[in-house]
Amino acid sequence: MCEFQRVSDRELVETAKALALEWRRRFARLLPITEELGELLACQQLGLERMPPGNRGFDARDAQGTYQIKARAPQRTRRVVTQGRVGRFQNYDFDYALLVLLDDQLELHEIWKASVKAVEHAQIQELNPKHGIGVSKFKNLDAREKVYPKPSSAGTGTSGGA
Repeated sequence: MCEFQRVSDRELVETAKALALEWRRRFARLLPITEELGELLACQQLGLERMPPGNRGFDARDAQGTYQIKARAPQRTRRVVTQGRVGRFQNYDFDYALLVLLDDQLELHEIWKASVKAVEHAQIQELNPKHGIGVSKFKNLDAREKVYPKPSSAGTGTSGGA
């Protein structure tokens, strides 16, 4: 049996990802670690304080406000999930929603941020209120931005001087 107390947090995360990927290879299903991994990676990447398990309303916070985090990963394909639905928001007791997209190796691919008002408005428009909003709909909300990777600014380079 492995002594997990002796491994670093990073090693533990990498071990969990490797186990989930091998599980998917053998049994054609991904272990349910997507949400947990998405939260952890988003908090690390964006410098957010992660809330303890069971915290009601939001998963993380920083000086700008509180965040509810939803994550998606490919279940069977090698492509990043751009279709399908974001998990349903149970309440709107947060300032921002983060959509974390993982690639087929469970590595961080993109993080999208949207205001709670934009998310609530989109959820109300869903035909079936039991469903979450679509991934593509989240990425196209009015009050949203891609926060990882940061979009490169075209025309701001130093080449091609005047």
